[in-house]
Amino acid sequence: MYCDQHMNCKCYFVPNWFTKWSSARKHCSDYNAQFITIKNNKENKYLSDFLSDIGVSRVFIGASRLNETHFHWSDGSLMKFDKWEDGEPKYDCVIVLQNTKYNHWATAKCDDTELFVCRKDAVWAKNSKNWL
Repeated sequence: MYCDQHMNCKCYFVPNWFTKWSSARKHCSDYNAQFITIKNNKENKYLSDFLSDIGVSRVFIGASRLNETHFHWSDGSLMKFDKWEDGEPKYDCVIVLQNTKYNHWATAKCDDTELFVCRKDAVWAKNSKNWL
């Protein structure tokens, strides 16, 4: 888990197993976290740098177009920001490709298995120099 006190006081973590998009959403909830949303270039770059630091090249994020024509975040909000790779979107669940020059997004089938990213609010622990 990585917690950033400078950008937005959030903690990010990538569980070390592959799963379907719907299961990823549930796993984040089980951790009292949110399936990550990316609302601007700064957040997208931050996520890409984090993935690079931990050696992960692609992950599910919390956006999909399940039974709809538009993409929505797992919190129900409409996806207004995107970074589509050329030729995308092809499928219904969104992945971030860390290894592209511009940190672009692609899509995968929702039943494919991928790593995923959860995010939760950071809490400063008393008598500690660490975020939890």
